[in-house]
Amino acid sequence: MAAVDTEGFYDLEFNQTDQPEATHLMDFVHEFEAAFERTHLTISSLALLTKLAKFGDPRLADETPYRPLFVDFYGNLLIVLGDFDPPVLYVIDLPEEDVRSKALEHLCHKTVPKLWPEVYADQFLPKKVVSIEKRLEHLILAFREEQTALEKLKQDELDFYARYARLADLGDHALHQLVMESFEEVFGFEVLNLDSGLQADEAKTLDILLQLDGSQFVVEVSSSRRGARKKDLEDIDRHVPKVVAKYGPAQAKVFIFNGFIRSSPEDRSLERTFSSDVIREAEVRGICLMATSQLLESIEAKRNEEIIGEQLASAMQKPGLFSLSALD
Repeated sequence: MAAVDTEGFYDLEFNQTDQPEATHLMDFVHEFEAAFERTHLTISSLALLTKLAKFGDPRLADETPYRPLFVDFYGNLLIVLGDFDPPVLYVIDLPEEDVRSKALEHLCHKTVPKLWPEVYADQFLPKKVVSIEKRLEHLILAFREEQTALEKLKQDELDFYARYARLADLGDHALHQLVMESFEEVFGFEVLNLDSGLQADEAKTLDILLQLDGSQFVVEVSSSRRGARKKDLEDIDRHVPKVVAKYGPAQAKVFIFNGFIRSSPEDRSLERTFSSDVIREAEVRGICLMATSQLLESIEAKRNEEIIGEQLASAMQKPGLFSLSALD
């Protein structure tokens, strides 16, 4: 068995398998994990098994004698137990000699007695030491379980935000589509794509009609490499009467805007996206201004159970710059 460098991008991590012996090496892994090289074990299975079979071990004809105890992110072998007689424990190498010596001492004095108690059967082991070892194993196992649970929670959060995080980068039709999905999936609004409801001879008006608990919102979604302008608001007001005539009165007009797309994060501040002049114009015209970054913040607040859809609807009915703090 030899160790080779690991390809890929992920750092070395020791992931415990379901083999019961793996528990006995948790303390070893925690103590020396940072000192290992980013390598993994390889097995020349066929040649080795053929050689061992000559010694008359009948198991080798039907099964492999190797059981992985720890693997890396890619499933490569890091610590392996060979079920031979006597058994063999394989571990990837530690490059520093002094650390390797300490690791060998740990394996000999702490790991081997737990894996194979019979090795030290003729030595005296105080009952209190046995009790302490059991408590340590329990704590290590509990730590691993908690770590696994937290890693799953973290991944669940990242998976949830994977789609919605793009609100800060997208423009045009893709942004329009994601905004509709956000209001529907996260906040429970009924969403109507106004473009899809146009007849062949009808001109385009606004983008979206939102409905929640009897309230109706007309929404324009836009993106640019610049900040919003007064003309954007004038265009919204010019189209609102046509939408209202067709779908009924609206409780609010909302302009969702992603400014400075394909720019550095510093350029996408609210101050640059909506100037004070544009905010005053929106207040006069009764239009709520919402940056896509604010929509993403609202999604996070809903995910964290800090707001509900009705509260978002209430905040969007206030003209000027959108703010969740108005709900406090």
